[in-house]
Amino acid sequence: MTTYLRHGRLRRVLFFVPLVALWAVPIAAFVVLAPQADQHEVTALAATQPTTSTVGERAQDFARPVGLEVTLTSGAPVLSPADGTVTQVWAHKGDTLTTGTALAEVNGEPVYAQVGGVPLYREIGKGATGGDVESLCRLLAAKHYYYWASCSKADKNVVRAIKAFQKDHGMKPSGTFSPTWTVYLPNATSEVSAVLIKTGQKIDTTTPLVETGTAMKSVRLVADPTSETSMSDFGDNPVTVNISGKTYALDQAEIPAKVAAQVYRTIRKQVKAGTLVDSASAGMQPGADASGSASESGGSTTSATTTYTGATAQLTTPQTVGTVPGSAVYSAATGTSCVFTVTGSTTGAAALDAARAQPLDTIGMVVGEIGVAAVDGSLIGTPIISDASTLPATTLSTCE
Repeated sequence: MTTYLRHGRLRRVLFFVPLVALWAVPIAAFVVLAPQADQHEVTALAATQPTTSTVGERAQDFARPVGLEVTLTSGAPVLSPADGTVTQVWAHKGDTLTTGTALAEVNGEPVYAQVGGVPLYREIGKGATGGDVESLCRLLAAKHYYYWASCSKADKNVVRAIKAFQKDHGMKPSGTFSPTWTVYLPNATSEVSAVLIKTGQKIDTTTPLVETGTAMKSVRLVADPTSETSMSDFGDNPVTVNISGKTYALDQAEIPAKVAAQVYRTIRKQVKAGTLVDSASAGMQPGADASGSASESGGSTTSATTTYTGATAQLTTPQTVGTVPGSAVYSAATGTSCVFTVTGSTTGAAALDAARAQPLDTIGMVVGEIGVAAVDGSLIGTPIISDASTLPATTLSTCE
C-alpha cells in the first residue's frame, strides 16, 4: 500500500514537470535576451549619431582622357607677290608650308611663305616699327639670320640680318626688305598639293605658284566626348598632353600656332596608326581634302572641325587638394556643395550643434580612389562630419 502511494505521487509530479518547463523557458529567454536587445537598440541608435573625420591631403594631377579638336580649311591657290619671270622653282608637292618655306625665285629674287602674323605689306628698313616688323623678324629667325627672341623695331640687328639675307640671295645688301619676297598665308599649317609654275614662265600677281591641300587652322584641347570627364579641374594651369607617348607642355587649351603645327603632325601620324579616333567617325580626316563637311566658309575656302579621342592630359605641376569621404559632401538644391566642419574632436550628439556648413569652391574626384572626393586644399586638416546624411535638415539647410 505504501509503495503504491509513492508511485502515485511520483506520477503526478512527473505529469507537471513538462508544464513547468513550458512556462519557465520563455521567462528565462526573456531574462537573458532582453538586455541584449536593449544593447543592440542602443548600438543602433548610436550608429546614427554624427561621426567626424579630418580632411586629408593628396597631390592631384587630374589626369584624364581629352579630345583634340582640329579645325581644317580647304585648299587654296597661293598667288605670286610679283610680276616677272620664274627663274627657279623650289616648292615640291608634299612640302609643309610654314614661315620660311621656299617657294620660288621670280626675277632672281626669292619668294618665301609667311604664315600668320601681320602681312609684310611695305618695304622695311632701319627704324621701321609695327607688327609687320615682328613678322619679318620671325621670317629672318626661321632662316637663321636673326637670333633674338622678338622685335618691334628694325634696329641694327634687324638691318644686319636683312643684309645677310640679301647677300645670300645674290642681291645688293641695302638693308631694306621688300614685301615681294614673301607671300602671306593664313594662320594655318598646310601642304603643297600641286606646284603650278615652271622655270622660265611669265607670271603676274594673279598667277598661282602652288595649290595647297587641307590646312590645319587650329588645334584645341576639349573634354573627351566619349567620357564624362571635363576640363574644369585644369583651370588656367599649364597642362601636359600625351598623344601615344609624345608629350606637349601647354599653357592653355587653345594651342599656340607653332606648337599646334607639331601637334597636328602627331595627330596625322597617330590617326593613320589607329591610336587616335574621330569621335564622330565622320568629318574631314587630317591630310584629306575638304569635301562638303564644312561647318563655316569664307571666300573660296571652307572649314570643318573634327574631335579626335585617344589622348590624355594632366596638370604639369600637380596641385595639393583636400580629400574627404564622398558621403561628407552635401549638394543643396541651389547647386551649392558643402562639407560640415566641427571644432576640434567634437563627436556624437555634440557634433550636431557644432557642425557648420562650408561651401566648396572646387569639388572633384580623386583618380584611382572610389568613394573619395577632392575638395579645396585650404581645408586640409579640418575636422568635418563624415556623413552629411546624419545631420538634421535644419543644419543641411545652411548650405547655401
